[in-house]
Amino acid sequence: MTLLDDLENVSRKKASCSVAEIIKTLNAQEAKALNKALDDPDSSPTNLAKILTKNGYNISRQTITRHRNRYTNAEGCKCP
Repeated sequence: MTLLDDLENVSRKKASCSVAEIIKTLNAQEAKALNKALDDPDSSPTNLAKILTKNGYNISRQTITRHRNRYTNAEGCKCP
């Protein structure tokens, strides 16, 4: 296969929100606590990312910020 073949046949990865994917894996109590922290403008995205990473969820502060911006015109994620 040539480079042209590869480029013509590249498939797009479905956009998915990493935060939403993490929330799906949590139990109800953890999901509620995370959503509460995400909705609190005083909670630091850096600290949230550190907490999630410490608990086995590889995520960046930028991803958390993008998720928080989902309801704004700013570059937010596409999850509901």
